[in-house]
Amino acid sequence: MAATYDKAVERFERLMRAPVETRVRAPMDLARFTGWPNSSVYRAAAALEAEGFLSRDADGAFVRGAQSLRVGWSAQGFGRMALLGPPVLAAARRMFDRSFFVASISRRALTVGSYCMSRGDSDAQLQARYELRENPDWGGENGDGARAARVDTLHIDAAGRRAFFWVAPLAEAPGRPARMACLGLVPRHGLHVRDPEIVREVAAAFAARLEGGE
Repeated sequence: MAATYDKAVERFERLMRAPVETRVRAPMDLARFTGWPNSSVYRAAAALEAEGFLSRDADGAFVRGAQSLRVGWSAQGFGRMALLGPPVLAAARRMFDRSFFVASISRRALTVGSYCMSRGDSDAQLQARYELRENPDWGGENGDGARAARVDTLHIDAAGRRAFFWVAPLAEAPGRPARMACLGLVPRHGLHVRDPEIVREVAAAFAARLEGGE
């Protein structure tokens, strides 16, 4: 019985990693990623979509669904991010044609939650987790409003090479001062002078929704 349970959990975990680790547009792509029979993956993908653990983005690619994000963000202390993240990121993508994500930062690790990739970045792929070269120095003594105005380059180690994201803080986890939710922008072919301004604008809109209880 325990072996059957462990196998089911392992399959669930692997299916949920697929949309983050590779771009999958059809159940057959999930089958290739997992190495499982098409029929099994079709049934599993349909069930996960029905329960809200998998969803589709504007291009039809699989992404983690609202239920999956709700579970993950609740465990991180940011339960409301699951509902607010996808629509804010989708609106930002339409407005700026750029790729955005929401993530949590804790102990020099960045864990990606909701994300929305632009067509211009269709070949890019976010990892589920990144190692930070250093933690952002956002501090907490000046309050959330002051932190939200801060935009930094967040240096990461990705696929054996150094890279960076533009990021701005959104909220601190209640009772967990070492854990912060942030908004990130995936840079496109190097530095763009408007990137910090764009991140600041989208982060302010996101923070306003968080504070307004929408």
